[in-house]
Amino acid sequence: MAGGEHAEHVCFCWLGSSRYTAPGAGVYAFSHTSVLICLQHYTAVRQYLLEKSAFHPGIGQFTLVNTEEQFSHRMKSAYSFPRVSVVIPALNEESSIANVVHSVIEQCPEGSELEVIIVDDGSNDRTVEEAERAGATVLRLDNGARGRNPAAARNRGARAAAGDPIVFLDADCVPGYDWLQALLGAHSNGATVVGGAIGLPSRLTFTARCDYYCSWYLIHPRRRAGIVPHHPPPNLSVRRRAYFATSGFSESAPLGYTNEERHWQSEVRAAGWTIYFEPGAVAYHHNRPGLRNLVVRNYRWAYTAIESKSRSGSTRFAWVYRCPRLLMTCALPLCFVHTGYILGCWLRVGVYEPLIMLPLIIASRVAYMTGMVVGGVRWLRRLKSSCGQVPEDHREWSK
Repeated sequence: MAGGEHAEHVCFCWLGSSRYTAPGAGVYAFSHTSVLICLQHYTAVRQYLLEKSAFHPGIGQFTLVNTEEQFSHRMKSAYSFPRVSVVIPALNEESSIANVVHSVIEQCPEGSELEVIIVDDGSNDRTVEEAERAGATVLRLDNGARGRNPAAARNRGARAAAGDPIVFLDADCVPGYDWLQALLGAHSNGATVVGGAIGLPSRLTFTARCDYYCSWYLIHPRRRAGIVPHHPPPNLSVRRRAYFATSGFSESAPLGYTNEERHWQSEVRAAGWTIYFEPGAVAYHHNRPGLRNLVVRNYRWAYTAIESKSRSGSTRFAWVYRCPRLLMTCALPLCFVHTGYILGCWLRVGVYEPLIMLPLIIASRVAYMTGMVVGGVRWLRRLKSSCGQVPEDHREWSK
C-alpha cells in the first residue's frame, strides 16, 4: 500500500480485539505481543496506535521490516506451527462438548494441522459420542468407575498428542475469537509456556458469576500481559519439548484434582524457561451455578494449596508458604485479607460487580481457608508419619 492510503487492519490489544483504520499508515500489523511495521511508516503508525491506546509501551514491542515482501514473510513465519494439539479432559459434558470442539476446530491456522483430543474421565452420559461426532479424537482414561482425575487425563492426552505446542483446555471453557492465534503468537515470540485469559461468559447466574470473580481474578482479559510464576491449566499452552522434560501433571491424590500443574511448572522454571500470560487468548469459563458449588469448589481448590505451593514455590507470594503452620494459624484474618485482595484486583480494572457480592465472596473465602487448613494439617501429618522428612523438591526450593 502506498503512503497516504488508508490501511485497514485488525488490531489485537490486551484489552480485547478492535478494528482500526489508520490513515497514511502503510502496511503494518499489531500482534498480541509485538508490532510489525513497514519502516517508512514507523513514526505515523506508532503515534496512531498510542493515540488509540492500542499500543502499550512495556507490554509490546515494535519490529521493523523494510519491504512489504519482508512483512508478508514475517507474518507467515510468526505463526508457523505445522501441527497443533488441543487436549481437553471431559467428564459428563454431553451438553457442551460439541460446542467446545467446534469452537477449537474453527480456529485452525492456515497451513497448520489441528488435532483435538478429548480424554474421557469416566463419563456416564453421551460425552464420548458427542465429541466424536463433533470431529475430536476420543481417548478413555482407564481409572476405574470413579473418574475425576483431570491430571491423569491431561497427561494421557499429551502422550497421545503429535503436535507442538500442546494446548490444554477445560471442557467447560469456550475459546473466544482468535484464541489460538494469540497463543501461537506468544509462542512465536519466544514464550515456552503461554497461559491465556479466562473470560466471563454472558448469561451466568449470580452465584456462577461470583464463582468466576473468586476464581479468575489474576488471569482475566483486562490484566496486563507478562511473565508469571504460575498459570492454571484450563487455558494453557506449552511447547512439546518443555512439557516432556517435566514430570507432567501430578496425578496422585489429592493433587490429581486441584493444583496439579504447580510441580511441573516449577520444573519448567527451574530449567530456565518462563511462563507468559497472554490476555488476548481468551477462553470463556462457564462456572457452575449454586451456593453449594461455590463453597465446595473453593474448599477443594484450597485443600491442596499449602502442600502444592509449599513444595513447588510455583505461586505468587511464594514466601508466605515457607511457613505453612503460621499460615494456617492466621487463616481467619486471612479470609478478610484475601477478600480485600480479590476486590482490589477487580476494582483496579474497573469491574465493580463483585462489590454487591461481598457476602458471597467472604463465604467463599471462609470455605477456601477451611479447606486450606484441613488439607494443610493432613499433609503435615503425612510428612510426620514418614519420619518427618520434607519432600526433596521442597528442600531445594527452600534453600
